[in-house]
Amino acid sequence: MMSYNDSVDMKQLAFLTRKHISFNTSVMSRNLDTFLLEAASHLRAMPPSSEPAKHIVVAVGNESADLDSIISSLAFSFLSHTLTPNPTPTVHLPLTNIPRADLQLRPEVVHVLTSNSLSPNNLLFTEGLPHLTPHHTSLVLLDHNRLTAPFAEPAWSSHIMGILDHHVDEELYTTQNLHFRVIKPVGSATSLVLHHFLPAWKTFLTPSPITPSAWSSVLARLMLAPILVDTVNLRSEHGRTTALDVSAAEFLISQVRTTDTAFSPDAYYTSIQKARTQVSHLSTTDLLRKDYKEWTTSNKFRVGISSVSWSIAAWAEREGGVSRLVNGVREFAKERELDLAVVMTGFDKERGFERELVVVVMEERLRQVVVEELEGEGGKMLEDVQETGVAVGEGVGGESLSI
Repeated sequence: MMSYNDSVDMKQLAFLTRKHISFNTSVMSRNLDTFLLEAASHLRAMPPSSEPAKHIVVAVGNESADLDSIISSLAFSFLSHTLTPNPTPTVHLPLTNIPRADLQLRPEVVHVLTSNSLSPNNLLFTEGLPHLTPHHTSLVLLDHNRLTAPFAEPAWSSHIMGILDHHVDEELYTTQNLHFRVIKPVGSATSLVLHHFLPAWKTFLTPSPITPSAWSSVLARLMLAPILVDTVNLRSEHGRTTALDVSAAEFLISQVRTTDTAFSPDAYYTSIQKARTQVSHLSTTDLLRKDYKEWTTSNKFRVGISSVSWSIAAWAEREGGVSRLVNGVREFAKERELDLAVVMTGFDKERGFERELVVVVMEERLRQVVVEELEGEGGKMLEDVQETGVAVGEGVGGESLSI
């Protein structure tokens, strides 16, 4: 396994000097939209049942397809295409791991893309993916470290090229000869992507006849967005910001300011949060599936966690009471045959960033386990779970349940 400092392939770093490297200048004078359009064009040109002319590297985020997953996969593919020497002809594909229609559930993603002159229509979605086989395809896992659909089949496990993730390490694929495996508890997976390419990016920025500011500043603004969101604008008091996030943000801000000297990270964060919280028009089902992760525990329990950027009070008022909100969560859990459904809300209030928790236990055998997990959250939630299997807590700090 490679250490963090080895995250960029050392064989590649040997070439990353102005004397030896030949950067992909064909893409540098153009924008990210062009890169995405060319990737989509390559997919459309692939015959359905023949070997592709080029090796394919798919950068795929997790199944929730939040801002961090989408931007980290886009940034990884673009920087790989632009800054990394490839010994064989290679196509880099950033996969947005949802159907195209579901992007409307993520207003913050649409805002970040359009405010940076990128068309959301040019993203590559799951329904546009041709029949890829492991024989000619490699995977890079961003923002997760376990294979999920559409690459959940065991055959794909030996074709993982690398992992960049900030979630709990599930200790998978540790015996394989991955190019990189960086799993660190930073605020944002995009911070890991930035540091992965930082030596090459800085080398490219050294004085040369090439002027990279056009793509560099736009990409920097894109990558800064999930870092600011996931770290609550780099505010350390929330416990989600690390030194790697701060240094990543500092570099990206410096790149944005090469073309926009008046750029304000605070104003940028505020605009994203405003878009992110414009979800009151979404149904309860859409709110729950907007940023959703599901897995099966070692004890074969199915657990689903939904992250919602809206307060329980406002949500419940719209639904006609907390009980109706909980019933909506229960119906969602039934449809997905969950044993446990968890809803984590997060939103800005006058006194700062607030978190809330809704827990709905569908499988009675899990009730005591959940009680033990919630012991630090106060007596009311414990009492409610013990009595009804349902708990709604405001201002709680629980990040996850270790079932």
